Amino acid sequence: WPASGMTLLEARAFADTRSMRLPTASEWIRIAAGTRGQPFPWGLARASAVANTAELGLARPVPVGTFEQGATPDSIYDLLGNVAEWVEDPLPIAAGADVDVRPLGWALGGSYATRLAKIHDLDRTGRIVIVHVDLDPRTRARDVGLRCVVEARAWLGTHAPDLGATEREREGLRRIGARWGRDAVPLLEELSASSGAPASLRHLLEGARG
Repeated sequence: WPASGMTLLEARAFADTRSMRLPTASEWIRIAAGTRGQPFPWGLARASAVANTAELGLARPVPVGTFEQGATPDSIYDLLGNVAEWVEDPLPIAAGADVDVRPLGWALGGSYATRLAKIHDLDRTGRIVIVHVDLDPRTRARDVGLRCVVEARAWLGTHAPDLGATEREREGLRRIGARWGRDAVPLLEELSASSGAPASLRHLLEGARG
């Protein structure tokens, strides 16, 4: 189930208990839009019944992964719909925009209570705008949650020694490495070559090399 019902401060603390953090707005958009800047996590075209948005009328969150066709090509789920997600470092708003002077937080992705919308769109002047919700950081709502991220080097440094205990886990690591692809090879080569490096890094590297 998506973690939700937290203020921005509580969401940060939740991520911290997992040695992770909230993504910045720019990172979230990169995850959701991919390298091509697509308007939907799944691709270029609007689709129906691929995300838990208001059109479906469920009026509640559902387990993560319910909407398989709404995932990104990297199998990241629920970037649109289910619950909106707190992010750090909202992007600058155009000068002269009519906005409240109080510092507001951003939640991206919409939720089960909002209609399906693009990740980004064009305004009447042709300027790219990021579709978001401005929220008081003290907001606590059932349809506002979070997504945790962490730098690969930091996460692997902490958790790699505990991975790959069984052949099934080792095969899982190879599949994860294959999903990361060639971009992950330099980091995995560096980490796996260090003295005392856990074998799990080698399995990830095997997968990344293809």
